[in-house]
Amino acid sequence: MRVVGLVRPINETLIAWTLALIVTGAVALAGCGGQRPVAVRGEGPVTSLRVEVRPTPGAAARRATLTCDGSPTASGFIADSRAACDLVTGNEKARARLVAGPPAHQACTQLYGGPQRAQVSGRIVGRPVDVTLTRVDGCGVADWSLLQPLLGPPG
Repeated sequence: MRVVGLVRPINETLIAWTLALIVTGAVALAGCGGQRPVAVRGEGPVTSLRVEVRPTPGAAARRATLTCDGSPTASGFIADSRAACDLVTGNEKARARLVAGPPAHQACTQLYGGPQRAQVSGRIVGRPVDVTLTRVDGCGVADWSLLQPLLGPPG
């Protein structure tokens, strides 16, 4: 009877130490994720966008492209390709706004921000993007502010 009593505490101790080791390893691995990996061309999902901004209706469009796989590159008016790539691939709110469009039934203030209109199309981390952004209300002004590294200043 005494032998059975000794086996149980030994097994519980072994299980406790095993769990502690697993948790410690998981925490250590989680701490290694400080840098977001950049996909090398041909590996992983693609992030490539075309951006067209019209300052006023009927005005000539300003065009830009952004590619975030490998070394970030941009053409046109995008001033900082690294900041724009970090925004579209690393900022959940920005990525969701571009991929899913505006939230359904979103209440927006009637704050007119200007006639600017942007069309963004392409792919973010392999997901299709085709969205139009305007500054005709408070939601659009907030979206433009959030996405400014990609869209440029509104003026």
